[in-house]
Amino acid sequence: MRTLAVTIALIMSVTPPLVAQTQECAETTIPKVLPPAHEIVDSANAIGELRAFNRLSGYMLFSVVFSDADSMPSVSPLDGADVQAAFVLLRSIWPQKPTGTWALRVRVVSDSASGTAWLALERSTYCPPIPERTSGLPRRVRFEMRPGDHRPPPGTARVHIKIEAWIDEAGNVNSARVTQSSGMADLDNEVVQDWQTKKFKPALIDGRPIRALYRTDRESPKL
Repeated sequence: MRTLAVTIALIMSVTPPLVAQTQECAETTIPKVLPPAHEIVDSANAIGELRAFNRLSGYMLFSVVFSDADSMPSVSPLDGADVQAAFVLLRSIWPQKPTGTWALRVRVVSDSASGTAWLALERSTYCPPIPERTSGLPRRVRFEMRPGDHRPPPGTARVHIKIEAWIDEAGNVNSARVTQSSGMADLDNEVVQDWQTKKFKPALIDGRPIRALYRTDRESPKL
């Protein structure tokens, strides 16, 4: 079998340029339309239990994150609330059919003068995962052309590969795969192995790290 050793300078532009490596946070877009509060939480029961457990204060904000792993969400305290209040609120949230990761905020407002309290839903804030800063310099690798590989055009020493990777809560790459091949199997494998060692700033929902998908084509899913 005839093989050909080729030196390729990989353009690591599969990673956005350093100047673009900022964690651009924005409001979540899932669900497309915020549902009425009563579809997510039993408002009367939530307020009653917060009051009964002496956890109700004038202004409280919680982050509620659903995933495809469970019908019940995780609830985290943000402003004016604590972990105990978050646990009490969780008891009043309706189970949801697992349909991927999505999130919202629950705001609880209490008027001590009138003794009334109410709930409202708001958008959460999502920050996508981003690679940690690197030198951005091309990397040269040697590999053998194999049957079925597509050789780069004459005079071309650079190729573009697109990668999709799952990033965990600690910023590690759980898995990576090629979504646009270089046309050379060994080179694709080399790039995937390199990506398995990369470090990221993890995705955040309301400041809390979550597992999320990252794509080098800048089309990473938005929540």
